[in-house]
Amino acid sequence: MIAFQVENMTSVHGVNAITRAVKAADKMAKVEIDLVSHRVCIEPAKTEVSTLRHAIRQAGYTPVDIQVAPDHPVTVPMSAHGSLWWG
Repeated sequence: MIAFQVENMTSVHGVNAITRAVKAADKMAKVEIDLVSHRVCIEPAKTEVSTLRHAIRQAGYTPVDIQVAPDHPVTVPMSAHGSLWWG
């Protein structure tokens, strides 16, 4: 699981733009986004993290890598409106 903090993602438009960008880079990737926490989690099928980071930047957003220990999966907290899932 790859995780990014994307502070300048502030609307559903940003969620959709990032999802489209990631899917363009890796059609089979699973994308989970929590708008409230500005967290983007990606389980790529075949794409390198640098390619996914570049795709998000090309969409106009600033991804910051979040370090995740291999034995501790990333959990995305539920927002007041629920977690958003596009996969």
